[in-house]
Amino acid sequence: MLVSIIAGIIIGPYTPPFILVKHPEIIEVLANLGIVLLMFSIGLELSFRKLRAAGKVAISTATLEIPAMTIIGYLVGRLIGWSDIDSIFIGAIISSTSTAIMAKVLLDFDRMKEQYASAIIAINVVQDLLTVAIIVILPAIVITRNVSPSQILQIAFNGIILLGVTITLLKTIIPRIVSYLSKIQIGEVPVLTFLGLCFGMAFLSKYLGFSVAAGAFIAGAILAETNPPAALVRRMEPIRDMFTAVFFVAMGMLIDVNLFRFFIIPAIIFLVVAMVGKGLICGASAYINRYDYKTSVHVGVGMIVIGEFSFVIAKLGSDLGVISPSVFPVTAILSAVTAFLTPTLIKNAPYIAYKLAQLRLKMNL
Repeated sequence: MLVSIIAGIIIGPYTPPFILVKHPEIIEVLANLGIVLLMFSIGLELSFRKLRAAGKVAISTATLEIPAMTIIGYLVGRLIGWSDIDSIFIGAIISSTSTAIMAKVLLDFDRMKEQYASAIIAINVVQDLLTVAIIVILPAIVITRNVSPSQILQIAFNGIILLGVTITLLKTIIPRIVSYLSKIQIGEVPVLTFLGLCFGMAFLSKYLGFSVAAGAFIAGAILAETNPPAALVRRMEPIRDMFTAVFFVAMGMLIDVNLFRFFIIPAIIFLVVAMVGKGLICGASAYINRYDYKTSVHVGVGMIVIGEFSFVIAKLGSDLGVISPSVFPVTAILSAVTAFLTPTLIKNAPYIAYKLAQLRLKMNL
């Protein structure tokens, strides 16, 4: 992810000495293609069954952390002079945790069997679903700030339509298609069918006034719920990986390096807020839910990394034309630094827990 962002910055229209991309609309098309495939692949990993199995600690922690960090981020943004809309978006951006990065760190350290690993992944499952809800709701908040009752009814009606289509596909159509595809071997038909569902739901979501990201995620979640054969899902992986890279390259291309001197201080402020806030909230929630102290510290440090959903939220603000150019670079810095620090924090979590325990003893004295 970070390599793709850096590559995008290098070839982007704002980086001297050569301007390799002269047509911003090309970046927009690439980013939208990338975001659809990225959200679809996330949906494939997050079936509704996983939400039901996530457990009390995951649901309570995610439902506490998302709104708390959104509010904290908004208040900090306003304190440093950011606009209302920029502050809302940065709050949503720092509330999200990267499931992909965190899972890779746990796998690399061979920690997936640890109690805190299952807790972190479960919290991320719920958190990702809540973030999708934020992606759906944000456009209505920032565009219809003086919302009328008729507008509320229209949004609710469109949501019911999208829910109805989702239930119909989930209960009747998609299981039969998946069952049929698992029995035949006809070239790229399964891949094209999955892509058709993905882009079809993205288009419907956009048509109903929601984001393409929400529709693509729903399509992935529908497929995941039907439990498709692993062989069919694996055939989507090369396309997913390619367009995920395309998305992050496009995000890098949108970053104006000439603005670094203006956003480096806000980036540092939000970095401290995100790491301290997310770590304390998630760690405390795990402790309240009767995890031991060491496990709770692991959960806290494991929830600070900011990644893919944060860029999706930033891209949404850009599409709506409501955020300033500084939001993208700040998001990139937050993601880069937290991704770099997370492996070290996870590795040293026992030592951090020991030091925090000593601090507690001193405070009690």
